[in-house]
Amino acid sequence: MRIDRPVFAVSAGALPSRTKSFDYVICSHTLEHVPDPAAAVAEMCRVGKRGYIEVPEMAMAKIKDFPTHLWWCAYEDGVLVFRAKTARAFDPDIERLLGDEIIRKGIEKLERRNFEKCIIALRWENSIEVLVDGDPNMLLASWDSGGSTSASFT
Repeated sequence: MRIDRPVFAVSAGALPSRTKSFDYVICSHTLEHVPDPAAAVAEMCRVGKRGYIEVPEMAMAKIKDFPTHLWWCAYEDGVLVFRAKTARAFDPDIERLLGDEIIRKGIEKLERRNFEKCIIALRWENSIEVLVDGDPNMLLASWDSGGSTSASFT
């Protein structure tokens, strides 16, 4: 990482850059945390000529998820879909099962061996079609300990 460059903390839905000022934009494991992923994607398409988006794939995320994610993500018929999560875990029984270290490590091993099936890796040029289904539960964005999560975009 270069430390001689400025770092900016900005809203993903209002990037302070000129239209098409970047040749390539990379957004990796961020959109599932953003309250308005459609606005963030629109801004990436505005400031970039092309780019790459990576988000956790919905089916695997429902098994092994981060509780602070706001969205389940899918890629359906050429559309990047964000479905609002309603709870920290998809299924409390799966969450309880993953509390067992042997089970959790087995799932993590499976995930590492099949990583490309556990993510959506989307390369785009000019634009991306996005569908947002539901409103995010912003209570999911904070940690159980009372702290909150944040993201910086560089």
